[in-house]
Amino acid sequence: IDGDKPDHDDDTHPDDEPPQPPRGGRPALRVVK
Repeated sequence: IDGDKPDHDDDTHPDDEPPQPPRGGRPALRVVK
């Protein structure tokens, strides 16, 4: 589930950060903030 969640978040905010660091989960924290 953790892998599917960041994938969707990245798709929603592709302008914020590229789909490169969606494996660690750092961008996910940024999107939540």
